[in-house]
Amino acid sequence: MEAAAYSAVGSKYGALNQDHVILRKIGLKSGGEVHIALVMDGHGMLGEVAARAAGVCIAEYIETQLTKKLNPGTLRDVPARKLKEMVNTGFQKAHEEVIGLYGRAPPEYRFPAPALLEETRSNTSFRLETLEGGANVYVHPKMGPRLVEFGTTASLVIFGGDLAVVGHVGDSDVIVGSLDGDGFVTATSMTTPHSAFSTHERFRIAELLSVDEEEDGHVNVNLREDGYLEVSNLGGLTTSVALGMTRAIGHKHLEEFGVISRPDVRLYDTGPDDVVLVLATDGVWDAMHPRDAALFVLTRVLTEGDSAEAAVKDLCDSCVGMQERELGAADNTSAVLLCLKRPEQRKTKTNTKRTDVDVPGGMMHVDTTVTKATQRGSVCSSSAEYMI
Repeated sequence: MEAAAYSAVGSKYGALNQDHVILRKIGLKSGGEVHIALVMDGHGMLGEVAARAAGVCIAEYIETQLTKKLNPGTLRDVPARKLKEMVNTGFQKAHEEVIGLYGRAPPEYRFPAPALLEETRSNTSFRLETLEGGANVYVHPKMGPRLVEFGTTASLVIFGGDLAVVGHVGDSDVIVGSLDGDGFVTATSMTTPHSAFSTHERFRIAELLSVDEEEDGHVNVNLREDGYLEVSNLGGLTTSVALGMTRAIGHKHLEEFGVISRPDVRLYDTGPDDVVLVLATDGVWDAMHPRDAALFVLTRVLTEGDSAEAAVKDLCDSCVGMQERELGAADNTSAVLLCLKRPEQRKTKTNTKRTDVDVPGGMMHVDTTVTKATQRGSVCSSSAEYMI
């Protein structure tokens, strides 16, 4: 099986890349192979540190379990319960690792200047201070203090034989791209974004707090209509902190308001038509529909004969270009591509059909026309007072 990973810095945050990708291949005692793939998208000051630390922690824990503890002949030899337990434990250990970083925040930190400081796109120096209430903040002369609050998304795939184990928190995504005998391409999402858009997540947090957009003492918690969880007066600060997801690794101060690190875990048996797995951060999915992304890599690997390495790089670079054209700047954009098989080369047909897409508020019906020569996606943007 061919596999590759790539991360594009984009232009939104200068030279800072808060994404982190991991791709490891390990051998089992039967001689079989297992791939461990992760995409992490850090957020907040020190988000890049969180992404790397959490990704390495999860990958090393999974590798140790498979090669030294469980030591199966194949991935399928591990009971489903054990696989899910392994993923849950890996994410919990990563969460603890990131929380431990809060006590080791550097005294000075360089971070791309926010919109308040438009005179420069270069990294700006912030100084660490501790407020009377004990909260650590980074300060700059031209802006108010920013609470030291950071974390990361995590999307994991463990793949061996024909079995994929998927673990996920946050707003990245994992898709399976399939190609049937007639040349039609489909994409199946293996994850559900964790945000305030989700009815389940809104209910979970509201039940935890016994409050929905109401004051909880001096702290105001707001599950916003744009999908953000917003907390005001956190740490005694007058500014609010808004996070675009309800599950993530890290976020020490938002944990008590419902941000959890427990992943969704699912097992997926790949079929004969499943040819690629794509893990990617939101830089890809904000630019391309999952089916367009699947067709993009399939066209390059199957029709044009590109390597997985070339295809995944082209995918990320193309999504960066789309964001820059439509938004003026591009987010960090990263992906891992697993080519499960290379079926007989087939001519990709133009396929126009009605597709149901699950969106907040109901089902949206989309007529999708995709050809080899035309790849189109839509770029979405959102804003908040103090987003991390």
